[in-house]
Parts: sequence; C-alpha cells; structure tokens
Amino acid sequence: MEPLSQDEEIRIADLPQTNDALQIAFERYEANPKSIDLIVNLSLGQLPKPGIGAFEPACRQLLAGHVDNGLTMDEVLGLLRTAGYHDYIGKQPRTATLQMISVNHELRGRDFVVRSYKTLAS
Repeated sequence: MEPLSQDEEIRIADLPQTNDALQIAFERYEANPKSIDLIVNLSLGQLPKPGIGAFEPACRQLLAGHVDNGLTMDEVLGLLRTAGYHDYIGKQPRTATLQMISVNHELRGRDFVVRSYKTLAS
C-alpha cells in the first residue's frame, strides 16, 4: 500500500465540488451518519447432549435480566462459565454461535457493553 500522491489528494478533495450528485449524496450522508454496531461472535463446538437444541433456551435463561442492563464481554464469559458453556468456546466443529451486539459501540469504562444477542446454529 502506498500513500496517495498530492495530485490524487487534490483530485479527491475537489471531486464533490465537480460532481453535484456526489455532493448531494455526501451532504445527506453527513447529515445522518449511522454507525455500524459492534458484533462479537462466540463460536462453540462439541456441545454436550442435547446440543444446539438446549443452547438457545439456556442462553435465553442465562442472559435474561442481564442483557437489558448491559453486559461487558467479561461478564458474558463469566455467565457462560457459570452455565458450563465456557469450555466449548472455540472448539471444532462449531455447532453454535452466541452473537453479542453492542449498539453504537457503547462503553462502560474501557469495555464495550452488549445489550442484545442472537443464537445461531452452525
């Protein structure tokens, strides 16, 4: 990768002024920016019987009441450890994923806060 040349930088800076449609689109974008939510996927594998069928209800029970108040990933991992799922994180073959979502990259101190989740079967 190489830095842009000075000519390229000037051309890019001038582009919105020379293209009305691009200028309008850019102004519309700047007026209403939308951040991309932070998503953390925790993949689990080799789940014990009954496997994936029990994982979704277990997550619902485990995270109920906690996720609405916001959880850091350390807190999520602690809950998974308490429920007996921590040792299955990262194992292959992957059979389930717990997807944690931090809307607008919310922070608590230096930690991201997740307020919603999804369970996914692999």
